[in-house]
Amino acid sequence: SDCMMGKKGDKLTAHEFHKSISDVKGPMLYSIKKTMGNGTWECGYSYKNVLAGYPHINFLGNMNAFLSMLDYVEHHKRR
Repeated sequence: SDCMMGKKGDKLTAHEFHKSISDVKGPMLYSIKKTMGNGTWECGYSYKNVLAGYPHINFLGNMNAFLSMLDYVEHHKRR
């Protein structure tokens, strides 16, 4: 479904590196797909006004996602 980062199906460019494992319960928010080699996995967690995940997003790859996030913050900062 749509979220603060954009519409369902939008693609973001990112990289990630980590040496830990998360045991967060609940649905993951997005799917990660390697650009080189095989591999996909689910990632991302949201609680109240926090979005957490390992990927470091490069918004230059999708400025609409950046603008969508700014709109979300502007709309929700008064709550």
